Amino acid sequence: MIVFSCIIVILQLLYEIWLLKITRNQRLKPLPADVADIYDTGRYRKFLAYQNALDRQSVQSLWVSTIFSLVLLCSPVFRWISGWGTNVYSRCLLTLVGIGLIEFVISTWFSYQRTFVIDEQYQMNTMTRKKFWKDTIVDALFDLIGESFLYVLIIYGLEHLTGWTAGMPVRSVLMTACLIVLLFFLIAVLFSWISWQMMRHRYTFHELPDGPLRQRIIEMMAGIRRPVKKIEIYDESKRSTRKNAFLLKFLWIRQFGIADNFIKENSERELLAVLGHEIGHLKHKKNILNFIKYFIWVFCFLIFVWLLAHVQIVELFLIDVMHAFNLPAMNYYVVFYILPLLLEPLQFAYQIFSNYVSRKEEYEADRCSVDFGYGPELIMTFKELSEDELVDVNPDDRVEFLEYDHPGMHHRIQAIERRMKEM
Repeated sequence: MIVFSCIIVILQLLYEIWLLKITRNQRLKPLPADVADIYDTGRYRKFLAYQNALDRQSVQSLWVSTIFSLVLLCSPVFRWISGWGTNVYSRCLLTLVGIGLIEFVISTWFSYQRTFVIDEQYQMNTMTRKKFWKDTIVDALFDLIGESFLYVLIIYGLEHLTGWTAGMPVRSVLMTACLIVLLFFLIAVLFSWISWQMMRHRYTFHELPDGPLRQRIIEMMAGIRRPVKKIEIYDESKRSTRKNAFLLKFLWIRQFGIADNFIKENSERELLAVLGHEIGHLKHKKNILNFIKYFIWVFCFLIFVWLLAHVQIVELFLIDVMHAFNLPAMNYYVVFYILPLLLEPLQFAYQIFSNYVSRKEEYEADRCSVDFGYGPELIMTFKELSEDELVDVNPDDRVEFLEYDHPGMHHRIQAIERRMKEM
């Protein structure tokens, strides 16, 4: 188990280094004609320097995280921490806090360096140190509280699983599985709502005033069963130079958020082009790819039901984890740490498929904006955003296929131009 996990960690490192290598090689090639006008010579040199700086930091971060993971897997750290706890809950939470504190220090260091060294050097940062530390600490505390709550809940279930399922008929097992899934769905909804409230606290939002712009946005949503009524602007300019417009779909909440940078620096038609893309997501109809994703989740649910009916397999896995790490007593944090590593090959395959589906939906949303008559503005906006944010506009096809959940700019502009010719 430990050997396999170490192999996965090392393969992850080699994979990321391979991605960086082919990405760097791709940047040495001339830009295709449809994206060649995004950067002038000076700006392109700045883009290359910026990306090289990010790559160097990525390599450093990869090595640090890999070494840290290997130390956790191969050293007696888990056994040592497990000796401090008095029960399964305290052992898990002590490990969570101890390991989490080290991970927090490492990730914060790299985040600070990127924000106030790299981004600041290339005029990509407007965040103050006070805001940085406030956001970082609040996010870390939220994550810690959320993870602790979930861990305690899962541990309670695992500790009582045998008693609950002993002699349980298949129908009852299925009902139990449904209730557990429903419970975790409600928890996910709660955490998502809290995250949204934290974002509203972090940024200042104000409603887009009535006028021709708002009226045009409403007209573009004609025919949508549940149109967006809340359209707000938020103060991204206090944190970065980035421009963005997003669509939030969360239970009963539907909202457009528009960065103030976008409003200040882009034309109305360029904004409508981007919002036309977001409206395209509202108009999306489920297709075979979406149903395949649903089938995968149903299959995972059925495996979960099967495990509830064969709880002895879960118990054997927990015992194997204890023996593999030579733990003096059960520490569920180790289970939560090792299980994602063991499942990494499956997660990797699913992520490739999920990214492919996401890219298809992005192309579909772009077509919607083109059909509204904003094709030229959409291309212009994408080019301006790419130039402003020093985006890699021509990623290697292999990297795009494996890692991108949005199309690369070269392929995206090609698709928009093809759609404009069809009209």
